[in-house]
Amino acid sequence: MASRRPSSHPTPDVRRVPVTTECAECNPLGVTPPLPCRWDARDENYFCRACFDAIGQAPPDPEAWQPSVVCTRDQAFAGAVCARWRARIDAEPDARDSSPSLLLLGFDVEWRPNYVKGAVPNKVALVQLAEPGGEVVLTRLARAKTLHPAIVDLLTHARVVLVGVGVREDVKKLTRDFAGCFAAARARRAAAPALRFADLGDVARAAEFRKNRESPGPEGFGLKKLAAFHGVPMSHKTKALTMTNWEKPVLFPAEIAYAARDAESGLTIARAMCERERRSKKDAGAAVADELEELEELGLAKFLAPHVQFVPA
Repeated sequence: MASRRPSSHPTPDVRRVPVTTECAECNPLGVTPPLPCRWDARDENYFCRACFDAIGQAPPDPEAWQPSVVCTRDQAFAGAVCARWRARIDAEPDARDSSPSLLLLGFDVEWRPNYVKGAVPNKVALVQLAEPGGEVVLTRLARAKTLHPAIVDLLTHARVVLVGVGVREDVKKLTRDFAGCFAAARARRAAAPALRFADLGDVARAAEFRKNRESPGPEGFGLKKLAAFHGVPMSHKTKALTMTNWEKPVLFPAEIAYAARDAESGLTIARAMCERERRSKKDAGAAVADELEELEELGLAKFLAPHVQFVPA
């Protein structure tokens, strides 16, 4: 630690994503839990507060040690966060007769690009989950043979819905790559588990065909066009970042920011779609009292509930 010197010229993305991750000095082998860390541009790695204090380098801002993003190979740590989210939805009543009580999670997966045409895609290397309160968990799975039961139990919870664009194929790939873990979940339960999801491309298509109103058009149901149509910035999706090797030992801050934003974008676009639905109903005018009440009660879960599908685990 004494050989490290303060980083005098941090890169611009250093301060953008405080992250809970493995400290390169205290926890290089992942044998202790992840800690709130920030990036050191000189050593190109993440270090905790104690390590920065040891070299006399003050944090760049007060929020440097209050991360909302977890990026870790420690599946037990990621699983503990998932268990906390699951406990929260379990504690809520299942309001079947009113607005559905669902936990909506932004969802995405990444894997190392394969540059050989026709080759089998590499295994999922990163699972990205974002909850509505702004917390994001990026679980690194490079060379992992299993997926932690707490993560599987959250993904297959009956009241958890994974939200994104093209999410159906991501769900299928994850269940294929870790088929044994989802088979174990089936053995633990009386009822066969499933992963429930709402693909925003399907939601947009349903809105267009149902009402024939302003829409992105028949070619506009991909992530970038849906985001542009609903005013959601996607400037983080550069070609270089989309081709990241997600199996490499250390992800740079820009890569973590990219992965977190991708997970969050599903919820952000869904909220924009829901708001457009509200505005459309207001502009059209509600004909009866029931429609007025429905308009006032239209929340994101209620908006997405008719579009929820499932893939057997």
